Amino acid sequence: MRNIVYLYPSLLNGLTILLGTAAGAAFSRVPPRIRETALQGAGLFVLLLGAQMALHMARPLNALLAMALGAAVGEGLNLEAGISRLAGWAKKRLGGTATAEAFVASAILFDVGALAIVGSIQAGLGQTPVLLLTKSVLDGISAVLLSATLGWGVAASAPLTALYEGSVTVLAGPLVPVFRPTVLQDFDVVGGLIVSAIGIGFIWRPPPLKVVTLLPALPLAVILGWAGAWLHITFL
Repeated sequence: MRNIVYLYPSLLNGLTILLGTAAGAAFSRVPPRIRETALQGAGLFVLLLGAQMALHMARPLNALLAMALGAAVGEGLNLEAGISRLAGWAKKRLGGTATAEAFVASAILFDVGALAIVGSIQAGLGQTPVLLLTKSVLDGISAVLLSATLGWGVAASAPLTALYEGSVTVLAGPLVPVFRPTVLQDFDVVGGLIVSAIGIGFIWRPPPLKVVTLLPALPLAVILGWAGAWLHITFL
């Protein structure tokens, strides 16, 4: 029941997507130079937010191993290509219309990434949900830009985003005992590094880092943290 209280960031995220879609559809096309500058400004903020999380690095070797091994696992699973295939399949199933294209593009943008996962877990663990609140603002801005080009289909991703993030938030509750203070700190550091990668992708186009490929680093940070505690290895 405790986790239900922390659902408001997920609901807010869905609301900002709806508001952003309405604003974008009303104002038609946004000039590319305004779109690029707005994304770069948001990217700088996200980069700084991730860096602030990552600076609380008590066990740097754990973070390094989690990131390196996580990237290797992500490449081995070919996660980036998997997301591309999923997008193509969804567009075909939905008929390939403009509305379907808008829904698929926005759903992947809003729901496939570290901010949605790490932010929802952060909220579910009872921490201040700064990541989901930040994501709500970013998604609202993105919805304005997307709907100005793709139309009202972007709004269809709003309930999906709220449901997805809310589900992860509720499911994170039973994981509270797993996230002992040192493990939670390692998780935050790795999550911060991945959030910084998202910010870099907003600033530089095309994104130079494969953010989705890095996602396996999150569970690896938890596994390595517990392994270090169990084996009494102080630097893990």
